[in-house]
Amino acid sequence: PGKPGAINKTSDFYAPNISLNWEASPGLVDNYTVTVTEVNENKSVIQISHVRSTRIEVNALRHGRNYSVVIMAKRFDKTSDQRTDYFSTVIISPEPPTNLSVMPGSIGKNSLNLTWTRPVDFNGPPLGYKVCVKKKIYLDEPWSDEDCITKNPEIVERMEVSNLTTGAFYLFTVCSLNSKYNSTPANSSIIQTNENTPDVVTYVKLEPFDFNMEVDFKRPQRPYGKILAYNINIRNVANISDCHVRWLKIPEYT
Repeated sequence: PGKPGAINKTSDFYAPNISLNWEASPGLVDNYTVTVTEVNENKSVIQISHVRSTRIEVNALRHGRNYSVVIMAKRFDKTSDQRTDYFSTVIISPEPPTNLSVMPGSIGKNSLNLTWTRPVDFNGPPLGYKVCVKKKIYLDEPWSDEDCITKNPEIVERMEVSNLTTGAFYLFTVCSLNSKYNSTPANSSIIQTNENTPDVVTYVKLEPFDFNMEVDFKRPQRPYGKILAYNINIRNVANISDCHVRWLKIPEYT
């Protein structure tokens, strides 16, 4: 028999199960032998079929992969030249990374180490990861804009984030990237860097009344940690021994 014709690629191929059909060989044919192989380092054979028709069902394909198809026609003990063709399955969003963990980084660098587990499947050509971080100085403030970088995939997925603000709160996300899409993000818990001595309050205003006094102040611009209370120390300038100390406990979120 003559060489089989090309496979029909007029529609997209969606994994895991597809139909393949091709142009019939010239002449009489008893059956076709069709071998489907994933084009990768191992050249994994997916399926070998022997059929009388010019159509087969192929199963267990993966998203975003390239495949080769080898078709040979047979009549009695005669075999045609082989037809080699190729097709690709549709790329979809990659699966997210898992087990995102944040640990202390190098001593003296005020840094954190991020590690995560590679996704089961990128569902297409892997480009790497999008690692983003947001920051808060006080927990009751809005998050800062995301600062993101793209990182190539490696054997061990890890990254050190350095030059962080002392005592600030951070939220990290990691997305998997393929050639077309981002995955849903893997989120860390809110992480706080090591605390240090806070700056002074930035503004103090006294409003005296008959038997009391109102004190207004603004919290420090750089608290370097979670402020638990303010120590308000009021002294009588005419009598230094006349001193009033108040501890003002503030809500948990600050």
